[in-house]
Amino acid sequence: RIEANPQGLELDDVSLNDVLKTCVDAQLATATAKEVRLTLHAPSREVIVFAEEEGLRTIFDNLIDNALKYTPAGG
Repeated sequence: RIEANPQGLELDDVSLNDVLKTCVDAQLATATAKEVRLTLHAPSREVIVFAEEEGLRTIFDNLIDNALKYTPAGG
C-alpha cells in the first residue's frame, strides 16, 4: 500500500500500548483454545508512535497469529 499510494496513508500519533493490547485481547480466545499462554508485557509508560493505526494493528495481528500457529500447546 505504501508503494502504491504513499499519500493515501493517514499517519497520526498512535498509542502503541493500546494497539498491542487490542491485538492481544482479540487473540486471547484462540490462544486459550490452543492451550498457549498469550501475555503482553508493555512498558509502564505510554509509547506513542507516528503511524497508521490500522496498519499497525494488521502487522501485530499477523505476528501474533503466526506465533499462535507455530507455538505448540502449552507454549
